[in-house]
Amino acid sequence: MNGCTAIVPAYASAATVEWTLRDLRRAAGGVVSRIIAVCSDAATADAARKVAGVEVIASPVRLSAGRARNIGRRSAAGDDLLLFVDADCRLDPGAVGRLIEELDAAGVEAVAARLVSDRTGPVAWLRHLLEFKDYEPGALRPLTWMAPSAVLLCRAEAFDRAGGFPDMWPGEDLVFCHRLVRRGGCVGLSASVVARHCHPPGWKRLLLHQVRLGETSARARRMTGMKGEWFSRSRLRAPCLGGARLFRSLAWVLRRRPAHLPRLLVLLAPLSAALGCWTLGFARGGRGQRASLEIGP
Repeated sequence: MNGCTAIVPAYASAATVEWTLRDLRRAAGGVVSRIIAVCSDAATADAARKVAGVEVIASPVRLSAGRARNIGRRSAAGDDLLLFVDADCRLDPGAVGRLIEELDAAGVEAVAARLVSDRTGPVAWLRHLLEFKDYEPGALRPLTWMAPSAVLLCRAEAFDRAGGFPDMWPGEDLVFCHRLVRRGGCVGLSASVVARHCHPPGWKRLLLHQVRLGETSARARRMTGMKGEWFSRSRLRAPCLGGARLFRSLAWVLRRRPAHLPRLLVLLAPLSAALGCWTLGFARGGRGQRASLEIGP
């Protein structure tokens, strides 16, 4: 084993990247040889430079999360393991060592941390419900091959074999995991490591992100031919998936968080609006051609 490099893609993350990097240093526990922050704006790069021992790559143009991770990987030549950590995630001390132990014990190509929300407000609660509820401790992921890249430990050889991440965000982890598994790999979920995800505030930001997430979800399906591609071929089919996501969200709260039912009822209107935005984006993303779907920064 030639070491592990941690790569943190960061854009508009000046408010969170510093404590992410400080937590990452503590979580590394001596098993991470390098920490590389790939920053796409000056304020984020300046915040990252405040953390000793972090190598900062400052891009003059905005990078997608997928492209930023690939740039970090090229700078990590020689290491056997790559740890990708989003600029708004927090890890506990010793977390990286436990991820490496689980990766080796399971014999998989990649393993992702479980995710919980680091904030309790209504926007953070809805974003977690919409995007990460299936990756909480004890939850069963609906796609057994999929794991989010918010905190993802990957073997460098498997990363290269899969061709890295597509130049897109969000949805780049959906494509990457599918590529990795199609090439004979396996992506596991950690049994002991939980990352705290700090969702950005703001209702407008939530709704705009859902439009983009729906669009790239459709594009990811058309790029790979994965399950669900049929829905992306017609704008009229998108509401079927949007309605299914609403039903799954309601069922998840009733099954795993029944005490949160009053909150769900209060937030039912914004939840429906968010899923409507996702459906709109999915319908729009399904119009592209498979050969030209990777989007730039």
